[in-house]
Amino acid sequence: MLIYFISFKNLSFENIYRGKDVVLVGRQIERSKDQAGTLLALEGVRILRITPSYLVSIDMPFQPSSPKEARDDIIKDMVNLVESVHVTADP
Repeated sequence: MLIYFISFKNLSFENIYRGKDVVLVGRQIERSKDQAGTLLALEGVRILRITPSYLVSIDMPFQPSSPKEARDDIIKDMVNLVESVHVTADP
């Protein structure tokens, strides 16, 4: 299934500071069209953890029918996941 991007409906951004680390959580709702020309509103999230020595990135689109509570729970889990990543070897 091909989806064609049209425009962003909403963008939001959150900073989380943990010592020297910064976690950036970007949420977006975009308008798109499917192959039949039906308008869709899709939500997605991109999370970055920036440390003094490395960067962790994760992103995920959501089904249009996903409940908001489920999306919020998944985003919390994703933030926990990027915060749990640690480098164990010297570069």
